[in-house]
Amino acid sequence: MTSRPDTSDHDNFVGQVVNSLQLGVMVFNASGQIALWNRWLEEKSGKPAEQMLGRNFVEAFPYLARSRVQQSVQGVLTGGFPVVLSQSLHRAPFDLYQQSRPDEEPQRIQQAIRIAPLLGPDQRRWCLLQIEDVTQAVHREEVLWRQAEQLTHHSYHDALTNLPNRRRLMEYLEHEWGRARRARRPLAVLMVDIDHFKKYNDALGHQAGDRCLVQIAHTLQSTMRRASDLITRYGGEEFVAVLPETDNDGALQVAHAMLSAVATQQLAHPQSATGEWVTVSIGIACNTEWQDVPVCQLIEAADLALYRAKAAGRCRISC
Repeated sequence: MTSRPDTSDHDNFVGQVVNSLQLGVMVFNASGQIALWNRWLEEKSGKPAEQMLGRNFVEAFPYLARSRVQQSVQGVLTGGFPVVLSQSLHRAPFDLYQQSRPDEEPQRIQQAIRIAPLLGPDQRRWCLLQIEDVTQAVHREEVLWRQAEQLTHHSYHDALTNLPNRRRLMEYLEHEWGRARRARRPLAVLMVDIDHFKKYNDALGHQAGDRCLVQIAHTLQSTMRRASDLITRYGGEEFVAVLPETDNDGALQVAHAMLSAVATQQLAHPQSATGEWVTVSIGIACNTEWQDVPVCQLIEAADLALYRAKAAGRCRISC
């Protein structure tokens, strides 16, 4: 015959198992009072089991009154439906902290919570609440998100000037072209070129040329007054601006603002045949009649207008 195990020994063993778990375990009895509070919870909350046992949810966690967690516990006790509360939707509801080193400030633990019904020793429905520490997983996810954002930023921005690049320009222009065509609204494109930039590089060196490109980029960006206006680096010393809902008159105002802003910088250009300062030429193209033509023709028209501005003496605007 096999002897029946001693009940107290069995309970002690179960208690050791529960206290050895690397997650929080609390149990609410059928009356909604805490009947179990394991060692992990003692360590992370700083509250011993003796202080928590016998309390109902609101007494134990007044800061979670009427919260989703309380509603879930009550729902399990009354309806018996299990609930999972993810960290992404329920940010670390319990006051639980982890301290890696004695000289560090305790950090709030990120939590994933599972709530499930139990059949209690009184044959009534009890509630099991488990808390998993997902802090490391959350940190890894945040790092991955930051890396993804950086990759996206780099793929759409020029490394030198940090302006949107040609890839971003063409995607944005295609989008605005389609929107403007459907609404029969004007759309303007400005192509901007730094005058005699090769001579600037030859005279002052490529590092000075890079600094000039960055300063001109920031200057042109400062003339974009609306969130929908986009200035991009097209390549080399050329920049392209897309101005939705803008006709020829509006585009001319922006172009004059660009010329004025660049002139105000007074960047010395020792080899310029146009003047003693760095200047720009600007070509404008605006579609107001909406013939059914591809968007690349708007870029080509702006480029042709820029060529005319340079042929007419530079430091000027051509439409």
